[in-house]
Amino acid sequence: MSKYKDKIILPQMTFMGRHGVCPQEKEEKQAFIIDMKLYLDLATAAAEDDLNLTLDYGKIYLQVREIVENNSYNLLEHLAHQIIKLALSYPQVKKVKVRVEKPAAKAGNAEFRAQVALERERD
Repeated sequence: MSKYKDKIILPQMTFMGRHGVCPQEKEEKQAFIIDMKLYLDLATAAAEDDLNLTLDYGKIYLQVREIVENNSYNLLEHLAHQIIKLALSYPQVKKVKVRVEKPAAKAGNAEFRAQVALERERD
């Protein structure tokens, strides 16, 4: 069980991006669904009702959107890694879990869902 009990959860953030190894994936935008859990101490923010004592999840949302929509990576793993780097750039974040889903992944004529999940803790 995790020693970090409090978390901010940003589920099913959906953005259009150009990620994948095929040339067509670099040209045509497709949907990517991001789930994110940020583990941090929220006790003071909860007691004081002060945005300055927590993370602004609206700001995080916009930063994740920027990563997904304004970059192009070959691998879902690398996209997830970039989102984790963003999360851990906030010193109050102790641990982060990110799941990246590509709902319209393709192999030949087949279309399927593909997901990658990464989890990292601050050293």
